[in-house]
Amino acid sequence: MPPPAHQAPRHPAIDLLRGLVMVVMLLDHTRDFVHVDGLTGDPTDLRTTTPALFLTRWITHYCAPVFVFLAGLSIRIQLLRGADRRELGLRTMRRGCHFLLLELVVLRPLMWFQFDYSFLAHLQVIWAIGWGMVVLGALLRTRVPPAAIAAAGLLVVAGHNLLTHVPFAFTDVRAWETLRILLFGRGGIQFGADGPVAIGQYAIVPWVGVLLVGFGLGRLYGLEATARRRALLGLGLTACTLFVLLRATGGYGDPSPWTNEPTTWRSVLSFLRVEKYPPSLQYLLMTLGPGLLVLAACERVRADGPWSVVVRLGRAPLFFYVLQWATVHLVSRLLQWLDGQPIGWDAPNPLLQQPLPPGCGFSLGVVYLAWAIGLAGLVPLTLWWERQRRPAAR
Repeated sequence: MPPPAHQAPRHPAIDLLRGLVMVVMLLDHTRDFVHVDGLTGDPTDLRTTTPALFLTRWITHYCAPVFVFLAGLSIRIQLLRGADRRELGLRTMRRGCHFLLLELVVLRPLMWFQFDYSFLAHLQVIWAIGWGMVVLGALLRTRVPPAAIAAAGLLVVAGHNLLTHVPFAFTDVRAWETLRILLFGRGGIQFGADGPVAIGQYAIVPWVGVLLVGFGLGRLYGLEATARRRALLGLGLTACTLFVLLRATGGYGDPSPWTNEPTTWRSVLSFLRVEKYPPSLQYLLMTLGPGLLVLAACERVRADGPWSVVVRLGRAPLFFYVLQWATVHLVSRLLQWLDGQPIGWDAPNPLLQQPLPPGCGFSLGVVYLAWAIGLAGLVPLTLWWERQRRPAAR
């Protein structure tokens, strides 16, 4: 009989990958609040970006897919460790609901330092994971075979881009358009004539697909380590190769084919500029493929080895995620005060697309300095929290 899920050993490679993307995620959100174009500009716009700015944004594309994928994978591992399926399904649904409430209620003031709930802010990765958990939990409760769950996730991930070619005749009806944005697209959503407004960045359907795919591939963690490493390596290389082929040929999987630009570096950036909102097939291949390769490469990582700090960070992702919003915002306010800028320009209402006051915002170099300051404050707190939660593991 397998040991209880809470007593079974963890896989350090999973925690390491999660910890790495947590550190990178902080860079992205620091850029949002500190950079001169963080709240109003597009760092991937080839007409205005620089290689350094583009790559600063591009490397953070790996965060959300890895988070969502590993959430599904971790649930499958609990099943492999002997968790009762129906109980696990109920627990997963409850946790998903908690995530949704966290996104709608708690993150709003932490993100913007405002308590005006007429604007719910961007519905982000916690929103996506929450819905994924609700759906997966329901499937576990109804005893849908794991293979069928994985197949459904793969079908969604591979096929949702077909919806870009389907005309939605009801787009002029507010209720249907709201539902379409929540499920498949991106845009502003108003709940009722005078209700709260949200920006639906993380479309529910494709991100649920990613979580279900992660659940499906979690079966690899029932294999012997060498076989698992070989399978992860093969899948990662396949995903990367498929991305290059689809992107190079202008094939299916992204609404914006790459273009030959006047300079080589702009052409390279055009090749890497794929759609995240909603996540296109090419975007997911570009991000999850290397993620699988990292899992394969780190299979032999020890929890108490040189990467132990990052591994421990990966064991407390929710704590880090929640506090990082307040952290980057506080660092931004500190820099504003030190530089003599107006305090609070980093919390406008994004729906209004308000331009920044003259002289506000900082260079990309200051963004990296602010990132380091944020890590210096947040990492010790997260390690303390991880130590409190798992005293038996120390």
